[in-house]
Amino acid sequence: MLLDKDWICVFLGDTHTLGSTGIAIPGYAIQSEGGRPYSASREQIWLYDCWMDFYNLVKQYSTTYRIALMYGGDGIDGPGHHGTFQTMGDRSDAIAMTVSLFQPFNALASARLAVTGTSAHTGPAGDDDRIIAAELGAEIRDVWEDLVIDGRKLLWSHHGVSVGQRENNKDGGSIARAKDKDEECTRFPDRYRPDTIISHDQHRSPEPVTIRNITVAVTPCWQMPTRWAVQKFPYKQVDIGGLMWHPKTNSIYRRIYPKLRMPVRELA
Repeated sequence: MLLDKDWICVFLGDTHTLGSTGIAIPGYAIQSEGGRPYSASREQIWLYDCWMDFYNLVKQYSTTYRIALMYGGDGIDGPGHHGTFQTMGDRSDAIAMTVSLFQPFNALASARLAVTGTSAHTGPAGDDDRIIAAELGAEIRDVWEDLVIDGRKLLWSHHGVSVGQRENNKDGGSIARAKDKDEECTRFPDRYRPDTIISHDQHRSPEPVTIRNITVAVTPCWQMPTRWAVQKFPYKQVDIGGLMWHPKTNSIYRRIYPKLRMPVRELA
């Protein structure tokens, strides 16, 4: 019976759909431009191939586990960010494509939850993320801090865990977040003490850490570096992929895809 199965929570976010470097569905009809098929770049085609590979992995898990789809926000890139304009189509196109991207995962899911993303992308109250969540049939909040799944307490939000920019301190924010929450709950015993903390937003995903019996993880993204990111962090790579959490054992699996290899330019 379905109820005899453990849960697997599948965290997917930061797709930044219809941004110039976000994931896109090749050939998708852009309605605001007369149904013109979307011409995806080489990087976007690679992202979509990785997306479908991750879907096939989750589909395999769905034969053994109940799937909870955890929509992590920033589904669309929005009309402008950091003073740049890097999108095509309009908001309705981006929302529609994001919903289409998530529908295969949605069809596998027995439960659907969501969090709002960054205001610069999806509106001051996560407006567009709320529309996407409604289309997916997902209950959405800014922060989930009262969620218990298979006996484990989860603290989940789009923001909340920083990632160090140097490789030797990439997990520094995760360590600090676990210690901070432990200190808070020790000082105030009535506070919600999570077993696991999961966030998104950073586009970099260090190895999960467990400190003071609190596990912290940051979900990978589905967007190649933007112009702003390249200028600010020119030597850093993003982590592309998704994250799965098995609450019963409190174990986390991140599927991170190797960076797309681009042609090397050699001066003659």
